[in-house]
Amino acid sequence: MAAAAGGVDRIRSAARNLEAQSRSMIEDYDANILMAKMVAEDLERGNNTASVKEMEEVTLEIIKFSDKLRHHSLALQELSNEYLPKAESTDFQKLLKDRMQQLETASSSSDAQNHQFFKQFKEAVWNVHHAGEPMPGQEQDELVMLASQWGIRNHVCPLSGKPVIDLTDAVRSKDCQHIYSHEAVIEHMRRHNAAARRRRQVLPCPCPCSGCPKTIVESNLLCDQTLNMDIQELRRRGETNQEDIVVDYTNLDED
Repeated sequence: MAAAAGGVDRIRSAARNLEAQSRSMIEDYDANILMAKMVAEDLERGNNTASVKEMEEVTLEIIKFSDKLRHHSLALQELSNEYLPKAESTDFQKLLKDRMQQLETASSSSDAQNHQFFKQFKEAVWNVHHAGEPMPGQEQDELVMLASQWGIRNHVCPLSGKPVIDLTDAVRSKDCQHIYSHEAVIEHMRRHNAAARRRRQVLPCPCPCSGCPKTIVESNLLCDQTLNMDIQELRRRGETNQEDIVVDYTNLDED
């Protein structure tokens, strides 16, 4: 029994190590998607339509690889959490492949052209010359006008006072899209609920952002791939010189 348990632990440990490597690669893919979007915007400013189209195709390919890697990472994560030995030998390659296929089938983003990141790419390029206008096929009332160009409504957490780009535990409300420190917003909700109980009331917790009419529900506080990308983009745009980016990418063929 001890030997079997040790074997299971080694398998789970190996799966966790592989999953960690996958997550690191996913971060690299996400950074490339972001960089491609920023380059495409700059090319669009120069009306370089052909190069923008090339960046669009590159982005689609990166998204496809990134999603496959995400499914691989999730499958490894499940294996590390759930694997149990059986009487017969386990074909781990088949096990991972089958689980990845299940994840791909269940994924709503299996079509790269409908992926949220690709939609953001198209919108970013469109907004270079048509900011505030609906894209072709998009009605005016479908536009979601955020306070920031890059999907970040507030650049500072209203509770902790920290810049969003410095938060290590950022979450975004699904209801109003404002971003907070997770620790700070949970404490904010706890204090609100405690005060309501003292008054023998049940009151929804208001969003702490000034002027926001929405309320906060803990189950609607999310930290997902899109939020991480938005924060990374905000950070990157503050650090990177756009002209240097274009030079680096347009010289790739010469290298």
